[in-house]
Amino acid sequence: PADLQGEPITVGCWRGSMDSPEDAARLAKAAAQALAKRITEQGGFVSDSGPARDYGYPDKALREELLEEFPDATGALAAAITRNAVGARVLNTERAMFVDLDLGPLGLIDRIKAMFKLSPDTPEAAALVKVATWLAAHPGWGFRVYRTPAGLRLLATHAPQDPCAPETRRVLQELDCDPLFIQLCGVQESFRARLDPKPFRVGLKTAPPPF
Repeated sequence: PADLQGEPITVGCWRGSMDSPEDAARLAKAAAQALAKRITEQGGFVSDSGPARDYGYPDKALREELLEEFPDATGALAAAITRNAVGARVLNTERAMFVDLDLGPLGLIDRIKAMFKLSPDTPEAAALVKVATWLAAHPGWGFRVYRTPAGLRLLATHAPQDPCAPETRRVLQELDCDPLFIQLCGVQESFRARLDPKPFRVGLKTAPPPF
């Protein structure tokens, strides 16, 4: 329970645990108590880092159904498949680095250059040139490149990467990776890649039933 400007309210939180449901419940209770205290003391819904935002995607680990786990040679969890909020399966990896690149329209200067064959004439070609240029400056790196409906997805093939390392964040930013993807990788301590299309891309208005 909390007091919001003189009115009693009830707050709740969810938390996850790799140990047990009881541990998850313990963490959720502690988080709810901390939230109730902040609301009572500060007079509103204020997070640890400032006012709460409407879009919570990058702020916390996503609550998704766990479908399958993949251990490494030592038995530790190396990857997992979850189901996201729209019903699509998502591959979450501890060290296999994905880079999510959204393709926006070419800017005016790039369109003019493309008219005179001075630069790539499509967003995809421009993105591939940028990736190739980056790789030329970093010869120890390698990527597989996949086309997605809205952009490109890169998979680092030269070595495992740490999703929380400052170096990883720097590389993702240099490659113009989606900022929300960068933030979520750090929050969830993993990389992720959707395995199924979004429902609207295949003519569905709602998420497909579990399978």
